[in-house]
Amino acid sequence: MAALSANRPTQQYGGVPAGVVPERWYMPVEANTTIYQGSLVEINAAGNAIPAAAATAGSVLGRSDQFVANTTAAGFGAAAALSVTVRQGAFLWDLASGAALTKANFGQKVWAASDHEVDSNSHSAAAGMFMGLDTGTSLDSVAAPQAIVLTIGVGFFGTIT
Repeated sequence: MAALSANRPTQQYGGVPAGVVPERWYMPVEANTTIYQGSLVEINAAGNAIPAAAATAGSVLGRSDQFVANTTAAGFGAAAALSVTVRQGAFLWDLASGAALTKANFGQKVWAASDHEVDSNSHSAAAGMFMGLDTGTSLDSVAAPQAIVLTIGVGFFGTIT
């Protein structure tokens, strides 16, 4: 196909003004899985949302906007019986024990250590790009500082470099 020779009205996907990627994903939840509002969410090999964890080999999507209990106790439980809204953006995540992040790490990849922690040490799923530290009080009473991480759905867009 030939290169453009005139302006093109390229439509923006996802309805996010001035955004690069869609702001939200609506993802099916894995069978017998609970995802808490405000947790770091990843997608597994089956294409379903799960809470992020250091030991899983999924791809991080972003932060859960809601609590979802896709469990048999809640009357559901089958894979994709429920969906969760996952938002992308810059979020405050707790630092995993031993995480060595300083302002010198700006722009570097950080890793999911749990559904609320990021780490400077390599784990299975990249959580996003380190944007700085917030030295205020953590929202969930965990000792500050917290890492500011740009979480951009790396599961869909490949490896953060």
